[in-house]
Amino acid sequence: MSLCPGYHQVNAFGPDDDYEEEEVIFYVTLELGNVEPALIPSCDSYQLVGLDTPTPFLQLAGTVLKGRHETLLGTELLFRGA
Repeated sequence: MSLCPGYHQVNAFGPDDDYEEEEVIFYVTLELGNVEPALIPSCDSYQLVGLDTPTPFLQLAGTVLKGRHETLLGTELLFRGA
């Protein structure tokens, strides 16, 4: 029995084979401002924390930098060297 004519109750859904998962890629551009230039090449690792929060953090070696999100006007182009 259905509450709406033309529709029927589904007790369980079938496998998700009919649906494709789309991979979403996000690129993050970092403007470091007045960071000591010698700090960046000396770091062999970094850590980004809280990119989905209003105040993300970047850790370079022992230095922790507090960030903020800014909406850009126009288009930003990224070029990668060979």
